[in-house]
Amino acid sequence: MKTKSRFSLFAIMALLALLAAWPAAAQELAGPPHGGPHFGPPPGPPFWQDARLVKELGLTDKQVKELAALDESYRPEATTMHATIEQTHRNFEKMLNNSSAGDDEIRDMARNLAELHSRMMDLDLEQRLKVRKVLTADQLNKLAAMRRPDAPPPPPTVDGGRLTVDGPVEPDNR
Repeated sequence: MKTKSRFSLFAIMALLALLAAWPAAAQELAGPPHGGPHFGPPPGPPFWQDARLVKELGLTDKQVKELAALDESYRPEATTMHATIEQTHRNFEKMLNNSSAGDDEIRDMARNLAELHSRMMDLDLEQRLKVRKVLTADQLNKLAAMRRPDAPPPPPTVDGGRLTVDGPVEPDNR
């Protein structure tokens, strides 16, 4: 019985690790980062708000508007879900470190966290599938090439007297 319990806890922890890694891999479909740390929108502006990427990808005004509308409909639920996952994860960690928490209680919390990750994964996947429908095959290929680790970095730009390779930055107000 002890072996079965250990296996179940190991399986749940392995599932959580896989679920935590999935968004990074799935991010390839959505393009460069644009929001929060683990799930939902990554940090930075969405690729359709980056003038250089819009030009390189050949996005039309209609596509930019469609992508913005998709993001606007996705962002509130993703933000709420992300906050729920973060809070649940903090509670899970506290519970694991609490010697009075029972094994079944910890397993239930782990299952709850896994379910939240799964729902967030589904939400992210649906968003990325919608983004794919807005872009042409050529645009998707170009975007994927831009996201590859072996792709050359974007050309440096100067904005507000500072050189950056990541695109425009706000000028210093010193």
